[in-house]
Amino acid sequence: MQRFLPAFLAAVLALAACATSSPKLPPNYVSGLRAKGVGESTLQRVQNGRVLTYNDIMDLVRHRVPTSKIIAYLKATQAPYSFNTSQLEALKRAGASQDLIGYLMGSAAFYSNNPYLGEPYYTDPGFMGPPPFGWDGFGDPFFY
Repeated sequence: MQRFLPAFLAAVLALAACATSSPKLPPNYVSGLRAKGVGESTLQRVQNGRVLTYNDIMDLVRHRVPTSKIIAYLKATQAPYSFNTSQLEALKRAGASQDLIGYLMGSAAFYSNNPYLGEPYYTDPGFMGPPPFGWDGFGDPFFY
């Protein structure tokens, strides 16, 4: 029994390290958003690797954050987005590209089998703990 204890403890510590990983955003990611005038609540969610709300996405669109950067962030959160037609139309009127609208429409079906959907990361908009899947960011620089 005692010879299994070190291996068991090592496994528990490895799992804990994965569960508490912090977002790995490029160094200029948040500063690039801030320079574009993106609101503080959206900045806080991004900095903490959070799932974005409709208002956060609208904030990014209104501040002309490039579509590729918005979609890259949304993909990194592995969240299904389910917006109604009027919300999608409002995003489009605000300047959202067809690529962003298409991504948002398809994400619900694509991520519907995500095993973590019941976790507070997805269900509680105020939750600021670590993502349940071990965030690894998306690597490339946000602004050049």
